[in-house]
Order: sequence, then C-alpha cells, then structure tokens
Amino acid sequence: MKAEPLGFVSLLRCPYPSRYPPPMRPADLTPAELVDLLDDAYQESRGGPPSGLAPAEEAALADYLGCHPEQKAAVLHLWQERLAWQGGDPEDAEYWLDAEFVGPGQ
Repeated sequence: MKAEPLGFVSLLRCPYPSRYPPPMRPADLTPAELVDLLDDAYQESRGGPPSGLAPAEEAALADYLGCHPEQKAAVLHLWQERLAWQGGDPEDAEYWLDAEFVGPGQ
C-alpha cells in the first residue's frame, strides 16, 4: 500500500483539536468564572503569580465589564464576598477594578 505524501492541505484538516482555545467571550462566562479571572488578574497586578490571561483577553474582560455595569456590580459583589472570606481587601479590589482594570468613565 502506497502512502500519500502529507501536503499543506492535509495539515489544514488536522483531526486533533487545537491546543489554543478560541478567543475568550466574557458574555459566555458565569459570574463565578468572571470572579476567578478578575481575581487572578488582580493578584498578578499586586505581585502575585501570572494570571495566564493574554492582554487581548484582559482587554475583552475590561471592555465587557465597562459596558455592562449590572454584570460588573454583580461580579464585584461576589468577588468582594470571596475576598472578605479569604482575608483579602475588598476595598482595594474595588479600587483596582474601577481605576486600574476597567478604567475611569467606564
């Protein structure tokens, strides 16, 4: 049996899933998932481990929260509860979210 050579077209139809996920869509995430992402980004900004979020993902998350104040308020409330339970600083997190992450006027 003669094997067919692999060409460029064969590589385009790879049956294996990509190891890179599709772009993040914040609207598809639950409030708890949004809290996880925010907390990771916040911890990184305060000298913690890398969040794993690409700059484009951070921008998408910040834009989404800036354009959806009701979702931002709900996520902030959940996040502040988590931080208070963990002994974190809910006020600093709120400042970071408004002034540093989402930005003023959002």
